[in-house]
Amino acid sequence: MLAVKSATFIELVERKKLLEENKEQIQLFKTRHFELRNALIELAKIRSKYLLMRDAGIPCPKFGEILSPIEEIAKHKQQLFIENPQLVLEKTSFQTFIKAIITTVTSVCQGLLQEWKIYIEGLMPYIQQDTLNIFKKVPAFKRETELIEQHMASLRTHMNNLPIDSAEIEKLKEMSKVLHQLWKKFGQGDVPTEVLHFLRLAGSSTGAPLSILTEEILNWLNEHGIYNDCSIRI
Repeated sequence: MLAVKSATFIELVERKKLLEENKEQIQLFKTRHFELRNALIELAKIRSKYLLMRDAGIPCPKFGEILSPIEEIAKHKQQLFIENPQLVLEKTSFQTFIKAIITTVTSVCQGLLQEWKIYIEGLMPYIQQDTLNIFKKVPAFKRETELIEQHMASLRTHMNNLPIDSAEIEKLKEMSKVLHQLWKKFGQGDVPTEVLHFLRLAGSSTGAPLSILTEEILNWLNEHGIYNDCSIRI
């Protein structure tokens, strides 16, 4: 009787141990499946970003060559995991595969972001802040200078993240077009020293003396469509 009870007890202990091991295996399988799913999603996302930028004419030729090999490996591994799910539980092989995906995604993401920053920098006109600050003090230029600063700030903000869709890229291109048109109104910053001196004083609390209002300054104001925005106070 004691022997039977002992055998039954041992059987129960072994069964419990087996259940615990199976439970751990199931949990590990779920964890690995989650890691695999996330890695493949990130790989698909970065491929989508690459295609978006490429189709928009943003230079990034080498990244397709970097992505293609790891995508082929991922496709092959997925098929193996479908045919033999137990392969997911192989620690070294699985972790090496996931690490390869993460490394590739990170590398391509950094490269695309660098190209994206260069692209946005190309959308922005070269604006001398000192010159813009002078224009800001002239009431007649208030709306234009504020719009210039808003658009420049928006473009700089978009530098930090890859584009979401083609609509975002088109929006930035339109913003760039407006910026260039506005800055062109101010001679693209290539303003004669005498004009800058006059505008600096004109935008101050004391104003500019008429003695420095030369024909060159009057012509510049007229050419840039702001002659009628200027007034004289006594």
